[in-house]
Amino acid sequence: MPSFRNTQQQFTAAIRNPAEHDMADIEPRRMAVYRELIFNNLLGFTRSAFPVACSIIGDDWWQQAVRQFLIHHRSQSPYFNEIAAEFLSFLRESDSVNTAEPDCLLELMHYEWVELALDNIPQDTLAVRQQLNDDLLTGKPVLSDAAWLLSYEYPVHEISADNQPSVNDKKDTLILVYRKLDMSIGFRLMNPVFGLLWQQLQQKHISSGQDAIEQLAAQLGVTADQNFQRHAQQALSELYEWGAILGAHNERT
Repeated sequence: MPSFRNTQQQFTAAIRNPAEHDMADIEPRRMAVYRELIFNNLLGFTRSAFPVACSIIGDDWWQQAVRQFLIHHRSQSPYFNEIAAEFLSFLRESDSVNTAEPDCLLELMHYEWVELALDNIPQDTLAVRQQLNDDLLTGKPVLSDAAWLLSYEYPVHEISADNQPSVNDKKDTLILVYRKLDMSIGFRLMNPVFGLLWQQLQQKHISSGQDAIEQLAAQLGVTADQNFQRHAQQALSELYEWGAILGAHNERT
C-alpha cells in the first residue's frame, strides 16, 4: 500500500500535469474539478496582477504560461499574495515559455507587480511618521520601506495594448513608486539628478538631509550654491509630502 506522502505526491502531480499523471483511484470527473479549480485560480490571480501585460500578450500565451508555471515551478513562499512574484520569477528563468515577444514584457510585468508588492509591505508608515519630525535638513531623513526607485530600459508607464514599444524605442526610465499615507500607490517619473539624491539618502553614512545635498553636489562635480540648494530642498519636501520620506531623526527623536 502506498504511503500517504506518496499518495499526496501522486495527487498533486495529477493536478499539475494531467497529460502525464493520473490518479486511477479517483473518478476522472472529480479530478477534473480539482484541476480546473487550481488552474483557474492561478489564471485569474495572474491576470489581475498583470492586466496590461495580459492584454498585450493574449489569452492563449497566458494560459500556456500559467500551465507551465503550474507544472514546473515549486513556490518558495506559502503566501497566496506572493504568487505574482513567483510567476514573474518563473518567466524570467524559464526556457519553456517564450518571453521574447514583446521584448518589453518582463519589465512591464515587474512594473505592474511592484504595486502589489508595496501594498503588502508591513511597515506602519503612519506610526513611524508620528515618531519623527519634519526637519529634513538638520535631521537624518527616514525613507519609507514602501518606496522604491526603479530603473527600466523601456518607458513602462506608457505601455498599453495600443502602445507597445519596439527594441528601437528603448528609453532609460527612472520611476519612484511609493505607498502614500492613505495607503494608495503613487508613481513619479524621476530625472537622473532626483534619482541620485534618492540614492544618497539611502547611504547609511549620511547624517542629515543637508549632508545628502552636499554629497550629491560633490558627486555631480558642481557647487552647492543657493540655486542648487533651493532645488534640492524642494526635492526633499516633495518626497516628504508624497510619503516616500517619512520624516527625520535628530537629537530629539
